[in-house]
Amino acid sequence: MKLNIMKKMAMLLILLSMGMIMAGCKSESSDDRNVDTALLYLANTPAAPDDNQTICLTAYTLANSCVTGTVQLFNPGRGCAQATLSALPAANGTITEQMTALRECVRKAVNDPIQPCNLPQFSSATAGQVVSGYIKAKCDAADVTIAPATTATKVNLTGLLIY
Repeated sequence: MKLNIMKKMAMLLILLSMGMIMAGCKSESSDDRNVDTALLYLANTPAAPDDNQTICLTAYTLANSCVTGTVQLFNPGRGCAQATLSALPAANGTITEQMTALRECVRKAVNDPIQPCNLPQFSSATAGQVVSGYIKAKCDAADVTIAPATTATKVNLTGLLIY
């Protein structure tokens, strides 16, 4: 029990530190909002996040960096909840494989060399626009392969991002 509390406190301190660093670097409030959504998730979750939830939180934080509006953000409270992750189809690979693939395809959208979606001139006002505009192109079923090469499955990961 004490270990879970210590893990949770450590995660909160890391996210709070990241938020303070980001706030000092930019005048934009979008980075603060991204850290806030992750902090809200951690504050409302009774147990420390497991490995899959940590990967999921990273994917959602990256995805939220592409949203400039305040009305519709990606919701890590729903998308990274243990009940949501447990309900993922096993035919698409393990939860860890699916979350890792999601994080990597969102990272591709954020780190795009031509139009990185986290820059203000390329970002979108809502999470839905980010999915249809940037993330769908990187996370489309034709591009994403999950699981070992012997049983690889093509999966569309955009449905894993809940807003």
